Amino acid sequence: MAWWRKKKDLGCWGEEVAKRYLQGKGYKIIAEHWTSRIGELDLVATKDGRYIFVEVKTRTSRAFGTPEESIDIWKQRKLAKTSELFLSKHRLFDVPWQIDAVAVEIMADGQTDIRHLENVVQG
Repeated sequence: MAWWRKKKDLGCWGEEVAKRYLQGKGYKIIAEHWTSRIGELDLVATKDGRYIFVEVKTRTSRAFGTPEESIDIWKQRKLAKTSELFLSKHRLFDVPWQIDAVAVEIMADGQTDIRHLENVVQG
């Protein structure tokens, strides 16, 4: 049985891959798995004075679509509300921010495909 058979293991692995990928692009990770009564933010990062809230989706198959296709309108709304709550709780008023997604796919040949989609949710 593959280590990623458990959904949580796969998700945690994908988040670590996404974190390293973003750090390699100059992002500073300031929070991981930030939770509130509304929802969870996988990663919170900063770059060039902007706060970036990152939703990470990891898949081993496209049987149910690509990872990024799973971020439906309800998830988008939840991400926007959770991001706004994070900013409010940290007294970060009038700071530029956006919501990004990182799609991580384990391909059939074992290779990992990473796609960073910027500003995927309009707040």
